[in-house]
Amino acid sequence: MIKIIDVPDIQKPIETQCLFRYMSLAKFMDLLTTRKLFFPCITRLRAQDRNEGTHNPPMQWTQDIQESHTGVQQIKDKLGQDTWSQLGSPTNLFALVNAITEAQLGSFFASCWHNSDDESILMWSRYAPGLESIAIQTTVKDLLDSLTLQHPIRIGSVRYDPSSMTSSGSCEHCFYKDSIFLGENECRLLAFSNDPQHIWRGLPVPVDINKMLKMVYVSPDSEDWFLNLVGSILFQAGLRISPHRTILKSNS
Repeated sequence: MIKIIDVPDIQKPIETQCLFRYMSLAKFMDLLTTRKLFFPCITRLRAQDRNEGTHNPPMQWTQDIQESHTGVQQIKDKLGQDTWSQLGSPTNLFALVNAITEAQLGSFFASCWHNSDDESILMWSRYAPGLESIAIQTTVKDLLDSLTLQHPIRIGSVRYDPSSMTSSGSCEHCFYKDSIFLGENECRLLAFSNDPQHIWRGLPVPVDINKMLKMVYVSPDSEDWFLNLVGSILFQAGLRISPHRTILKSNS
C-alpha cells in the first residue's frame, strides 16, 4: 500500500470521491499498453498554466533565513560554486528562495484529476477537445489502491488562492493555482523522485488498470464508430467495461 503524506493547509479528498481524467485516444492507448500512469514533472504542466509551481512560499521563509543571520555569501560557500551557478547565481535572499524552489520542482511529478461526480464540458474542451477523446472515471480509493510506488505520495484538492499560502514546506506551492483555474476543481497526486532518468521529465507509475478504471467515456460529440472502437479496445485489453457517451453537447 502506498504511504500517503498530508500536505499542510491542503484538504485531502474523501476516499469515495469520484475523479475524472480527460485525455486523447493516444494517451489512453499508452495507459492500457504500458499499464503505467505517467506523472509529468510539475514544470511540464506549464503548457496549460505558465505559473504552475511558481507561487512563492510565504515571506516567513525568507524572514527565517534573515533571522538566522545567514547571508547569501554564507549559503553560497556551503553550496559550492557549481551548485550556485546552477541556481542562477542569485544576488539576494528573495532570488535565492525562488531559485531553490524552482530547482526542487525537477524532482516533483504530478497526476491531475477532476473532482466531480459528473463529466464537465469545460474539462472536455480544455484537455480533450477532439472528437476522438476519452475520459476515465475512478475514485480516490481505487486510484490510490491501483498504484505501485516505492516513495510516499501526497494527495490533495488544489487551492485557488495562492495569497493564502501559510506553509513554507518544500512542495506545498505545488497545490496552489490562480483563481482563473477554479473551474477545474482539481485533485492532485504529487510524487517525488531524485532518479536522474526522471528529473525534469516524468515518472511512469505502474498501475492496476482493473482496479483503477470504473467507467470510460468518449467525447460527447463523437460518432458511433468511435464508441464501438473504444469498446473493442477495452475488450482486447481484457477489460469488461463498456464505454459510454453522455448527452452532453459542447456546442449547447
